[in-house]
Amino acid sequence: MRSTISPCSLSTMTSKLSNLWPSMVPTQRKKVVRSSSLNSLTGPDQTLPPAVKAKHGTSRAGQPVHYYFNFSPAPHRRVYPYAAGRELLSNRALPHGSALNLDPWGVAIVEQPAP
Repeated sequence: MRSTISPCSLSTMTSKLSNLWPSMVPTQRKKVVRSSSLNSLTGPDQTLPPAVKAKHGTSRAGQPVHYYFNFSPAPHRRVYPYAAGRELLSNRALPHGSALNLDPWGVAIVEQPAP
């Protein structure tokens, strides 16, 4: 039986974990990541490098929007893990599984078609 975690308790757990993370040894970190994956607490953005942040929202038209921010002087490249969309700043089609390139200090905004 899987337990259900409310958003409030998940937020509290995430906050406590982020405070403990620096003091954990690598084996403890692996166990936490594995446990989180098994309990569906992680998503595709959990594998982003520390300098890259992702935020998600919905446009006024009801379309999912994914924002990627590169807070570093180094370029980053990642596989786009969501359904096909359009990168709005370059107006480039972005299929699922394609490369998403972030320039140094760059931003990418991907809008998917309405579900």
